[in-house]
Amino acid sequence: MSKNQNDSFDPIKNKIKESSLVILDLESYKPQNTVAGFDIAPLLEKGLVAREDSFKANLEKIQWDDYTDQHVAVHCSTSAILPPWPFLMIANKLQPVARSVGFGDQESYQLELWENNIDSWDQEQFSGERIILKANKNVPHAIFLKAGYRLRSVVQTLMYGMPRNAVPIFKRKISN
Repeated sequence: MSKNQNDSFDPIKNKIKESSLVILDLESYKPQNTVAGFDIAPLLEKGLVAREDSFKANLEKIQWDDYTDQHVAVHCSTSAILPPWPFLMIANKLQPVARSVGFGDQESYQLELWENNIDSWDQEQFSGERIILKANKNVPHAIFLKAGYRLRSVVQTLMYGMPRNAVPIFKRKISN
């Protein structure tokens, strides 16, 4: 009697899924909303000087509702040296409509928001875990740096890459 050929083989197992590894894709912590830019230069005289009366008049011409529920990066595209009050006036106008405001260009503020998302982790969720920070070209180095710093204090093992080809970063010694 011949045995069915399929009966002699074990089913294919996904050893990675069965392992205790947690694969963490840091791109999933990227803020979902885009960051709008707000350039202060057009509100200044000749793009360089902040005079209170003209600045206030220029503020009134802006459609602030365009920034509803947005993260807004406030910057100056010229080399103007400005006191804090123009930025305070802009923050005052944006506060009722914008989700948040930050200083700098859109890319740097997007990065700051992403870092804030990682800073807000409840680290206990990773306590004692074996973590692989998934290699992802869309994740800036600064985000990997922030995540590695935050995770080291709680994880058992920290690695970078893909499950079958991960670079070990940190492994906690087990005490007796």
